[in-house]
Amino acid sequence: MNKKYIARTAVAISLLAISIIFLIASTTPTVQASPPHTPKITLKPSSGSVGTSVTVTGTGFSHYQTITITYYVTPTSTKILSTIKTSSTGGFTATFIVPTSSVGNHQVTAKDGCESACAWFYVTCLFVVPEYPIGALAALGACFAALLVYKRKSLPSLHLNIHI
Repeated sequence: MNKKYIARTAVAISLLAISIIFLIASTTPTVQASPPHTPKITLKPSSGSVGTSVTVTGTGFSHYQTITITYYVTPTSTKILSTIKTSSTGGFTATFIVPTSSVGNHQVTAKDGCESACAWFYVTCLFVVPEYPIGALAALGACFAALLVYKRKSLPSLHLNIHI
């Protein structure tokens, strides 16, 4: 055999091997990372009095994770309102009752082991206003009477004139 023939054959085999390697590498499926989660929660309603029922809807969390929903009663004091598992799509819906807290904004957070999201609930007043006007007047009257009893220490000496 000729040395030139052997060298040409070796080069051809090497080029063929390199072509096969590139062909295999280009057809091998690559694993792509899933897009990053962007957790988000919404509150409905986003304002109301103490005792209001609020629905929390969460999206963008990891699937099948335990979520802890927390309410900031004060900036340094929290209350765990609920724990719930996310669905296969990373979503959840939960309901909580607004706990006793001051008038103003209160942060509500939803956290799993790694991710969290927050929204704000605005407390408008400290007591639940009944749906019916007569009930609202009764609640207001009870608060007023309690205040007067506290201030006067006795109710019999109190004279009220109510005009409607």
